[in-house]
Amino acid sequence: YWKSLEYIGIGCGACGYLDHKRYDNHKKINLYLNEYIEYSEIIDLNSAKKEFLMLGLRLIDGIDKNDYKGRFNTNIENDFDFNKLVTNNLIEITKTHIKLTHKGLMFGNVVFSEFI
Repeated sequence: YWKSLEYIGIGCGACGYLDHKRYDNHKKINLYLNEYIEYSEIIDLNSAKKEFLMLGLRLIDGIDKNDYKGRFNTNIENDFDFNKLVTNNLIEITKTHIKLTHKGLMFGNVVFSEFI
């Protein structure tokens, strides 16, 4: 989940993410047995990039730039503007990673709101 990889949700109330589609199973067993998926949505490319960014920043190591490039065939710094966050000491950008600073860990929702 945190690395934006696919996962299968099995059972009542479970969620999953497969083939660029997120889904939620019915919470009530009688509905689940008849038609298990209650809701689904297709995640477009722009949304997938934002989710990768926001989930990756929640990890202590942050986002590996090469993982982003391998998945989306573009550089993360071309897709997002980090200048304001760097200036405010909320994120740190190295040659290989982008991650929250100590201050950024305290204000994660401020950082994430920049990409919503």
